[in-house]
Parts: sequence; structure tokens; C-alpha cells
Amino acid sequence: MTTQYIIALLSGAAVCAALFAWRLRTAGMKSVTALISLALSLPMGLISARIIYFLLEMRDMLVRYDGMGGLLSANPQEFSLIGGCLGV
Repeated sequence: MTTQYIIALLSGAAVCAALFAWRLRTAGMKSVTALISLALSLPMGLISARIIYFLLEMRDMLVRYDGMGGLLSANPQEFSLIGGCLGV
């Protein structure tokens, strides 16, 4: 993966977690929940980025990898930025 993509995912997840912790604290709830959501959002961003790219390029991916093997490919150019943002 490219450095810009990782920085975008991490910064987006950190900002979301900080805003979520602030809202939880103002509502009188524990802000530790924001850390749990941050820990879950990073893998979900990567999984979602991979799935969205695969679905958008399904025809080419099925031919190139001879089936569903393209879904498990770790090629850095085969991740969707929009999918990553949606997953986070």
C-alpha cells in the first residue's frame, strides 16, 4: 500500500475516534468505547477497501486471478480509497 493511503486511513480513523470520544464524554458515557471503535475501524477499512475494489473490477479480477483468488491478493494498487473510507 502507498504511504498516502495509510496516512489517510489512520488520520481519518484518529479524527473519528477523537470526535466520538468527545461526544461520548459530553453524553456522560465512557470514552474508552472510542478506542474500541478505533481498533475495529482500521481492519474494517482495509477489508472494505479490498472488497469494494474487487467488486468494481470483478470481471478483470476474475480473469486475471482465475477466480476468487483476486480477493485475497495483497497488491498495493488493488485497494479502493472510497472503500477504505467507508470501512473506517
